[in-house]
Amino acid sequence: GAAGRAWLAGSVLWASAPIGALVLLMIMRLVPGAWTQELAPALERVALLIAPAALLFAPVLFALGHIYAWPEADTAFRGAYLSPLAYGLRTLLWFAGLGGLAFLIVIRRVRAAAVASIGLIAFLPMATLISTDWLLFLDAGYASSGFALYVTSAQVLQAFALAVVLAAMNGAAPQRTGLVGGLLLTLLLLWTYFIFMPYFITWSDNLPAGVRWYQRRTQGAWTWVMPVIAGSRLAAIAALLFKVVRNSRRALVGLCV
Repeated sequence: GAAGRAWLAGSVLWASAPIGALVLLMIMRLVPGAWTQELAPALERVALLIAPAALLFAPVLFALGHIYAWPEADTAFRGAYLSPLAYGLRTLLWFAGLGGLAFLIVIRRVRAAAVASIGLIAFLPMATLISTDWLLFLDAGYASSGFALYVTSAQVLQAFALAVVLAAMNGAAPQRTGLVGGLLLTLLLLWTYFIFMPYFITWSDNLPAGVRWYQRRTQGAWTWVMPVIAGSRLAAIAALLFKVVRNSRRALVGLCV
């Protein structure tokens, strides 16, 4: 079980980059501008990693019984939906859809605006199901309607930062540093909002399941992991408020790393 959950964590981490890259590419197809010229080549390469990410997830599907505690079904729907077979089918459908989007947007480039529009509309409902399956279901007693938005914001932030680093490694460091720095600041603020709101709702309403969920994350290694994660992003937000940092290529690449 521990090995399966560790593999799940690694698989979700490595799948997040191409997923976030696809979201950014679909937005680029609908909102073209100077920022697309800076990062599109790197994002397209990252998006094509969706195929190996799907293969990396395969061992998870064979260890579902050890990773998750499947609840006893009290209704026919719960019995059908909360089962290893349904979980596997949803995961396969998710990767198939993402692979199709990557093929149409990056390789074929046919009717990019139409594909991006349909893709973005379909993305969030499916991402909500998958984020719940992969991560939230590990703690079945806790429910959050905003959890998928937090996961998606983290994926997009990860893909954006990775694209900046890859561009710099290929000798194409951002030329429009102010624009790229402003976008990075926006994504960091979105991440902050989506991670704070569930905590605020839990605190203000004193929801028992949510309280227990956060209490468990103040024990053991979480006591230093959480401050490091939050501190690194809040420090980046504070730095990007200064124009001199947003206009510095070296500072932007360093913050993305």
